[in-house]
Amino acid sequence: MKHPKILAIIKEVIDTNMYNEKKNEAIAKKRIKLKNCNQMLKKIDPEFKKLINEKRSYKEYQESEPKVQ
Repeated sequence: MKHPKILAIIKEVIDTNMYNEKKNEAIAKKRIKLKNCNQMLKKIDPEFKKLINEKRSYKEYQESEPKVQ
């Protein structure tokens, strides 16, 4: 093999390795963000369900109230 071809192959391998490293770093960062989002959802979900129940109760109350005109 000629030297320019060997050099081109080496550059391609290095570029591929750099791409894979950056891709893995990006995936790791996204996993951390996803974990944080899931933790926030776990904190928010009970309060959200409580508000939905309160809304339902309020609508039931409004419907059961005699309408005043």
